Amino acid sequence: MEECGASGFDFIAYQPKGKQRDDVRSRIRSHAMKAASASRRRQNQADVKFPTATPSEGMDHCIHHPIPPFTLEVTKIREYGLDPIDLSALTSIHLGIRASTILRTESTLSNLLVCRQQSYFSFIPSRVGQTEALDNAFQCLHTVAYSTLTPSRKKSDGLIMKDYGKALRSLQCAIDDEMNRYTAETLCAIGLLAIFEVLNPTTGSMWSRHISGASQLIQARGPSGFNSEFDKSLITAMVYPICIEALFTSQECFLDQPQWTRVLESAVITQDTFSDRSQLGVALMTFMTRIPTLARTTSHLLSSGACLQAAETQAAVASLRSLRSAIIAWRRRFNTALLNAVDACSSRTTCHTNMKDETSKRYELLAISIVLHILTGRMLLCISPNERDFLEEEVQGQAAELKEVQESVSRKHGRAAFLISQKVMTADAAIATHFDFQESVGTEGLVEHWKLAKFLRLAKQREV
Repeated sequence: MEECGASGFDFIAYQPKGKQRDDVRSRIRSHAMKAASASRRRQNQADVKFPTATPSEGMDHCIHHPIPPFTLEVTKIREYGLDPIDLSALTSIHLGIRASTILRTESTLSNLLVCRQQSYFSFIPSRVGQTEALDNAFQCLHTVAYSTLTPSRKKSDGLIMKDYGKALRSLQCAIDDEMNRYTAETLCAIGLLAIFEVLNPTTGSMWSRHISGASQLIQARGPSGFNSEFDKSLITAMVYPICIEALFTSQECFLDQPQWTRVLESAVITQDTFSDRSQLGVALMTFMTRIPTLARTTSHLLSSGACLQAAETQAAVASLRSLRSAIIAWRRRFNTALLNAVDACSSRTTCHTNMKDETSKRYELLAISIVLHILTGRMLLCISPNERDFLEEEVQGQAAELKEVQESVSRKHGRAAFLISQKVMTADAAIATHFDFQESVGTEGLVEHWKLAKFLRLAKQREV
């Protein structure tokens, strides 16, 4: 059998019965992500490399020890009445590095996991025991969730890292295998390990490495590789993390290309009104895919200044105006959908039992649209002098509205409150930089580059 990930790797022995020293754990994390870091710099997207874990002694080959199908029942966290499928709640709340600080408490996670979501988790049970990378990633996520929910029975950091190392190693084996590299199961394993990175504070900073790897793998598969429901549930769950990572690393996002927009639109569930895959939800995803490229272009314009032709600035202004108009039009459709939903509910004797979850989704979609409106308005303000006055006023109004939405969901809708507690930081960044941008109102030319950079830096420090 082919040996996996054995080239130039610094093997470090685990100490499963005790905690690793800080320096050793640092080396483990560093080397665990070495392959991903290298691949991120490669130009050949098809040659995707993912984090290689430090295996324990005797794990030199990719030997699959499958989890029996009945494990999904056996491993229920009985003390909390939690089925592993409840972890689906973590697939569509735009998890990122900042979210890890919120999810470290037992109560926060337990409250969040009561909200099962339509996600790729529903496809995992039928695949348990068939794919090593997916099995190990699922077991790794299950272990860290159990440890967070039951701190008195928490596994040692060494054992958690050992399980994580095993999961990373089997993932690397899947990536190295041309037959498994582009399967939905491999992409799903990456998604699960990205969630693990958020739940486990010792490695939460590595979340972006998995998202970067998932982005490369999705590009390599190409739009034609996303046809099944499993595929569509995976890519829609990863749109926001991929876009956020691109935005805060000043990269363009491949998902804003027409062929990928068509993939996202094909994932619409027409009978849904406010779900992530409703027409309203997918429309927001397509808006989000445009943000990283527009931010990169705007930043380039501000840093280049007079060296650029007017045509380049005009093209960017036109793109930002178009997106802003689309967001405003989306809000009108959203308001109409809300009115229709209220009328439909009032016409029944009793509303369906999922009304609370649907209400939570309404708040989530509204919050996302406000964040997109703030980002677009701020970028347009930077390069369109004649619109600065009303655009800055609009940005501040949107920021205030998002703060009000946060207050509305507090203690009422746990899932929405969790997402908005992250999104509201964009509003805080806009408010904190209001004076900087207000200074530019009434001036000609472009806004100073440092002002936009400061706004995005504050958002990056706080956003998921």
